[in-house]
Amino acid sequence: MIRKFFTYQRTLTWVFLATLLPSRLFAKDIYVSQSGGGTTNSVAWLGTKANWNGSIIAPGDIIHLVGVFNTKLLLHGGGSPGNPITILFEPGAKLSAPTWGQFSTFGSGTKALTDSALYSPDFVHDIVIDGGTDGVIECTSNGHGGTFTNHCAGISLWAHSNIEIKNLTIRNMCIYNGTDNWRPIYPYYTNLNGTTNITSQDVWNNWPTPGAHLTDAKPINFRDPAASTDGIYITPQGSANLFIHNCTFDMLGNGILLAMTAGTSSAWAVNTNIQIYSNRFERYNWGIGWLQSTPFTLCYDSGLWANYFDNSTNWNGNPKGLTSLNNNHGDSIILSCNGDWTGPATNFNMQVYRNYFGANQTTNMSSWLYQETVANATYWQNLKIHNNIFRRDIPNQTSVAALMDINGDNTLVANNTLIGTNALYASVGPPNHGNISISFGLGIGVSALNARPPRIYNNVVYNLGTAIGAWVHLTQPMTNVDYNSYTFVHIPDPGPYPVDNNQYMSWGYSVGTGGTTSWSGWRSLKNDLHGTINRPSFDVNFKPRTTDTVLVSKGTNLTAQGITFDFAGNPRPATGQWTIGAFEVPNNGTTLIIPPSQLSVTNN
Repeated sequence: MIRKFFTYQRTLTWVFLATLLPSRLFAKDIYVSQSGGGTTNSVAWLGTKANWNGSIIAPGDIIHLVGVFNTKLLLHGGGSPGNPITILFEPGAKLSAPTWGQFSTFGSGTKALTDSALYSPDFVHDIVIDGGTDGVIECTSNGHGGTFTNHCAGISLWAHSNIEIKNLTIRNMCIYNGTDNWRPIYPYYTNLNGTTNITSQDVWNNWPTPGAHLTDAKPINFRDPAASTDGIYITPQGSANLFIHNCTFDMLGNGILLAMTAGTSSAWAVNTNIQIYSNRFERYNWGIGWLQSTPFTLCYDSGLWANYFDNSTNWNGNPKGLTSLNNNHGDSIILSCNGDWTGPATNFNMQVYRNYFGANQTTNMSSWLYQETVANATYWQNLKIHNNIFRRDIPNQTSVAALMDINGDNTLVANNTLIGTNALYASVGPPNHGNISISFGLGIGVSALNARPPRIYNNVVYNLGTAIGAWVHLTQPMTNVDYNSYTFVHIPDPGPYPVDNNQYMSWGYSVGTGGTTSWSGWRSLKNDLHGTINRPSFDVNFKPRTTDTVLVSKGTNLTAQGITFDFAGNPRPATGQWTIGAFEVPNNGTTLIIPPSQLSVTNN
């Protein structure tokens, strides 16, 4: 009897311990290749939904992708919290095909999930997609000069919680050689004005009846649908913990698009903790598109940080299609929280920080960072934009609205460095989509439709035509602007040239009066009482030299605002004055401008 008791007790102990052991001890390594064979499964096997039953493919399993895939991969379901299913690219693995999409047809209004190399036809959760050491998703002949001109995406997911995508290169989704080439494919359309390079507006204006193509059965098929190609297209719905990091996006329309799904007045769609960081974006239309433009959505505590943006193209991008509302602009980051006219949407406490916006953007960029609301700026609550570097080195670039264009409630803009070589004077123009529209040479464009104006502290604006431009949608005067540095040289620096300190800020009130003001006039409005117009001393990376007397220890301390690091990830002092701009000087760490994957990644 005693022996039986101890045997029974020992069995119960092992059962109890088994419930505490990590499920990875019981997980499987599953290998998948294009056609399968032997112990390796095929793409068709992976795409069979019945295999994602929690037994054949189960939480904690690792699916190893082996070799080159030229057909699409489907994912279903997912793991469990703490035990995700991992899709791992083995060395040399890639998804590579001439095209992944379908012929580009205007009028459908949506992008099909099946136009993607890797996608989920239903909601997934607890999934990790890991590119490993050199994982690639690519097209080989889609776009300008290619065989195909298709809508394409690298990854498309309907996302619930706990999704991570990392270490991937997504490239050549739409090959593009630098010209706006929106020629329709005949015979669907005949251009009535005889031009050979047809723009989206040409199509709208020259249709036999303007706008009739919205109901006409004949499709328009565009040769280079740049903005219809995406690296990663995510549709979050009630999602928590979505992470995209350490990926490279090159030669595509949009790097990452997040398209929020709508809720209802009684059941809002809530998304929390979406983090996009340490990614590199080159040759794109939009780097990151945050499209919270559906009603009854709430987003909390998300961040875009330590990303690198440069070498954008002049694609005329708008994923909504070519309609009369197409503004044909590109942005490194576009933050859209519009809701729509049937219901509101609100974003709380997002942070955009430690990003590098490179010098080689092209003439069609509207803004390096574009924050918009159409109906009401209170949809954006407490956005923090801090410790970023914005550069604008193309001489006489005339089509950029602003390096930073903001329209939210109580936005904090702090410790950013904005650098230009073109200082042509920026005049104030009509507002665009409820936001500011400045022709060129502007550092920070400000709107606040029905909302509190931004707080602007510790920023460096150097060699731009206008530092801060405000327009009619700013319904209250700015009163929290201080400790900023403004220096303007109206020809490229360096050189022993005179500094023109007369052209600084454009100021407009809700009644529509606008204009420029001198430094003394700007300060008479109680702005920048501790600011400066003296020339700082930079090194080649726009980090203040230790001998600088203009920026070092001249800024206000913003520790109470939850900001604790500089651009390079070095700590800001908890007490005492800070250095103005993106770098803290002196510090005990590296401050070189380097790709974000090599930055000290610190999510503060």
